[in-house]
Amino acid sequence: MLSSKRILLPLALVCATLLCPSLAPAQNADSQQPNLTSTNQVVRRWRLKYFCRPETSCPVESPSFDEVDERLKQKGLLPLIERPYDQSKVDLLKCEIKEIYKENGVAVRLESYLRPSSSPGTVEVVIEVHKLYEIRETRPLSRRDHEAWLTQILGKMGTIKPGMTRWDVLHVFRAEEGAPRLFTTVGGPPTGLRRETFVSQDCPYFKIDVEFKPEAVSNRDVIVKVSKPYVQFAIAD
Repeated sequence: MLSSKRILLPLALVCATLLCPSLAPAQNADSQQPNLTSTNQVVRRWRLKYFCRPETSCPVESPSFDEVDERLKQKGLLPLIERPYDQSKVDLLKCEIKEIYKENGVAVRLESYLRPSSSPGTVEVVIEVHKLYEIRETRPLSRRDHEAWLTQILGKMGTIKPGMTRWDVLHVFRAEEGAPRLFTTVGGPPTGLRRETFVSQDCPYFKIDVEFKPEAVSNRDVIVKVSKPYVQFAIAD
């Protein structure tokens, strides 16, 4: 048993000597591959790439790259070029860029990665801007806003005139809900006028009463008389 161990030991040393030369070049080759996440890389260029979902408008037009670049300089986050790559600084850039787009009414998601540059030891920083949706303004309405809204609605209701048809009324109003349509006969004979109440499509509290001259087709009933718009709130039982 002892003699066999003495034989195996020299064989192991021979094998190690033969294998080491072939392993050393492989290790050297691996060490020569660029490590794009290492801090020893110098940033040669940085840029933004824009993406968006199919249901959103493309591309992200505002703010422009120059506007973003100027804002980042004001915040002291640039220059980034010709400096050692720093992931923490890139993260700060992304946070600020996201805030810039938010101020411009656009919600975005940001991703970043490195690309090898043409010069050895340098990289390009790419920040992808993915547009998610547009942020709607939610400021409270002012008195002027309310006045403009009311003026618009009153103007629409005022367009209904005698001589127009039921079809014209239904472009601005709808039949009153929760109550049967009024077919009150005016003047006694069954062929007399019909009076109905309609509700504004913009506000359920604005209503008008319309008297129609019946025609063969209901939507062609002719308006004979229309009341002024009035306000009527819902009455709880």
